[in-house]
Amino acid sequence: RESAGWQKWQPMVKALEEELSVLKRQLTQQTTALEAMNRERDRLGQMLEDVEEQRLATQEDGQRERNEISQQAQQVQQSLERQGEEPQLGPRGPGLGAGEEQKEGGNP
Repeated sequence: RESAGWQKWQPMVKALEEELSVLKRQLTQQTTALEAMNRERDRLGQMLEDVEEQRLATQEDGQRERNEISQQAQQVQQSLERQGEEPQLGPRGPGLGAGEEQKEGGNP
């Protein structure tokens, strides 16, 4: 009798075992995909950090250069003022004054 009762449930148990196997396989695939996505997220996060560090360093370098140029321009202006001349600024900043010719070759 017990084996007859078991015979009745065996197809359902077999179907449930197959479904469980499919679900385990899907879970493994999804876990693998999620792990890959997490690795990609971490990689992109690191790239973002690197780019931000580079941006800040570039920004600092640019600010340093602007400060140096500003200091040099100020020194030139002070030097000219000490010589009693007014600095003549062209449209592109300090440069040739009106009527001055360029020295050392090139177009005036």
